[in-house]
Amino acid sequence: MSEKKIWRLLRYQDRWVRDQAQVKIAEKSRRIGLTYAEAYDDVMHAAEGKGNVYYQSYAKDMTKEYIETCRQWAESLQAVIDGFDEQIVEEDNRQKTLYSLRLASGKSIEAITASPRQFRSKGRPGDVAVVDEAAFCDDLGEVMKAALAFTVWGGFVRIISTHNGADNPFNILCEDARNQRKPYSLHRITFDDAIADGLPKRICDVAGRPYTPEAGRAWTGGIREIYRDNEDEELNCIPSASAGSWIAGELLVEATDKSAGIPGNYAGGAVWIGNDIARRRDQWVALAVEKIGRIAWVREERVLKDAPFAQHDAAIAELMDDYKVSRLVMDQTGIGERSVEMMQSKYGKSRVEGLLMTPALQLDIATAAREMFEENLVRLPDDLSLRAEIRGIKKTTGPTGKPRLVTEYSEDGHSDRAWALFYALAGMAQPAPNMADCQTIGTTRAAGLAGFAGPSVNAALAGYL
Repeated sequence: MSEKKIWRLLRYQDRWVRDQAQVKIAEKSRRIGLTYAEAYDDVMHAAEGKGNVYYQSYAKDMTKEYIETCRQWAESLQAVIDGFDEQIVEEDNRQKTLYSLRLASGKSIEAITASPRQFRSKGRPGDVAVVDEAAFCDDLGEVMKAALAFTVWGGFVRIISTHNGADNPFNILCEDARNQRKPYSLHRITFDDAIADGLPKRICDVAGRPYTPEAGRAWTGGIREIYRDNEDEELNCIPSASAGSWIAGELLVEATDKSAGIPGNYAGGAVWIGNDIARRRDQWVALAVEKIGRIAWVREERVLKDAPFAQHDAAIAELMDDYKVSRLVMDQTGIGERSVEMMQSKYGKSRVEGLLMTPALQLDIATAAREMFEENLVRLPDDLSLRAEIRGIKKTTGPTGKPRLVTEYSEDGHSDRAWALFYALAGMAQPAPNMADCQTIGTTRAAGLAGFAGPSVNAALAGYL
């Protein structure tokens, strides 16, 4: 028996489990434990020999947590576990992890990668396809095509997600079900619905704290505070009118750490600087990120607007003096040509890289950054404005059906702080530097670090998608 206690289902969780429609959809609030209920249903389904279950989500952490919850449910329900496998596979030039829980019934529960082809060739009678946080799939249309094939032989499809924009395919799917254009069962579970069904008391129980109305209100208020900059979409199941955010708000909340963004916390490690260049309308931003182990910590940010080029140069020089900089990654597009040329002359081409931005390279860089957030490898300062700028980078669908990024304009700019961060994170896609070669801080490091930096961002991200 696992040490973790298994709790009975709340009313909205129970309604979800009892609904045995062939295709059912849940549009839901964050933090309400619907995946927990789905794991229970999946274990019961496989343990009774009804069919295999194939679960996929866009984030590795979610697939790992899901399979562990299934294992705990199996132990609690006294379903005999015949084996547990963890397998590393190569997909799209990246390593991904698959998890499999085999039960004595002969059926298994598999947590697979978020690729449409993973559902293909699966779907025997009684099998279940589960897509969690579907609104954040890169190609939900293709995933749905593959998953719906399960129904041909009497299988089932479960689609679960918070919203990520009104024009997101997940919201369109919900509207089709709501208006009976598709014969799917639709569950809508807001944060208020979950509260009414006893979620605050359950939270206190799980945390081992006595429940009081005051404790319930304190927890509820804390969650609303976390999501206050996007409460309608994250908690109230109301999709935003614009395209969906490229990086989910929940990932940004999880990445927030009060120790980040403080230059005095610099630990002496290798630093990558991302520099988004602007002169008048937008902000000029240089953002320094230190890598400690596998974690990227935001250390310092310099933001200028309508400032002379000399101030830009001075800000970069100060950052290069203050940190052991592996690479300075700069937007070379337009007026960036001048700045990149000057910085390469001063610090060397091995340490300064200019990016000539194209839609394809922009998508590669944003994808590299998003993967780091999905792996919980980024630490952001507690800065609502920075989070808002990151959420201002939206995903839509281009004319060819592939993802395309659009960036919201605000009075502060064009998500310039977010792009500076993304440039720095993309720079980390290259091999780590040899810190023995990076001991002298200051501009004198330029000579000592000749040839020190690894492959360029362009090379590291070649073929990334």
